[in-house]
Amino acid sequence: TFPPDPLAAMPDAPELGDGLRAYWGVLHAHSTYSDGAGPPDYAYAVARANGLHFLALTDHSRDLDAARWDELAQAAQRATTANFIALRGFEWTHRTLGHINVFGASDFASRDEPAADTLEEFYAWLSAQPSAIAQFNHPYWPSFDRFAYRAELSRTIVLQEVGADNPLDNGYTRYESAYLNSLATGWRPAPANNADTHNTRWGADTPHRTGIVAALLTEADLLAALRARRVFATEDANLALALKANGVWMGSSITTTG
Repeated sequence: TFPPDPLAAMPDAPELGDGLRAYWGVLHAHSTYSDGAGPPDYAYAVARANGLHFLALTDHSRDLDAARWDELAQAAQRATTANFIALRGFEWTHRTLGHINVFGASDFASRDEPAADTLEEFYAWLSAQPSAIAQFNHPYWPSFDRFAYRAELSRTIVLQEVGADNPLDNGYTRYESAYLNSLATGWRPAPANNADTHNTRWGADTPHRTGIVAALLTEADLLAALRARRVFATEDANLALALKANGVWMGSSITTTG
């Protein structure tokens, strides 16, 4: 059994209007398929018991192979219920160029592969994945080539961590300045706040969450909300933030007239 931790207790998904609700989860976590502390089925079960609406397992792609990639998909399918979405992803982890999570892709790419061992090559691989959604992880400056803008990836890299936990590094860190840096170069990512869980307390190791605004709690709705950037970052597991102006939901691109 996996008793819920009070730290991770979640409220019911509140209705926000237009048939949309708020849901909370974590989009950066690890299993024993890389350097985490438990297998995928266990990780998803603990996260579900601890009250998350969704958990993405994003093991380091350098530790994955085709068999593990397929097993992650099967574990996610087994763990998904009407109240919980288990998402398969991976983390591209370059030694100096930065770390990027990818969700919704049918395949993975590793820094140890000649076709993806530089940021330029990984960007080329990512731009060829029509269903992929990507996130800049714990963005230490000058990661990601100082956030050099790539227009062809503007609808793919749509998330960026403004906060992240990592017990293997410095604990919880805020990255607001890096977020402003990416905005200044042209990127328009939604803010995310994730646990980067490496222990056995998925969903209970931190109150920090990435939230989405979506009609339903399904994988399709989750990915659609991420792609539309209807996303908020919070340091309080019970806080939802939704913005709407003149009928337009947060994450939208608008044109101003002067």
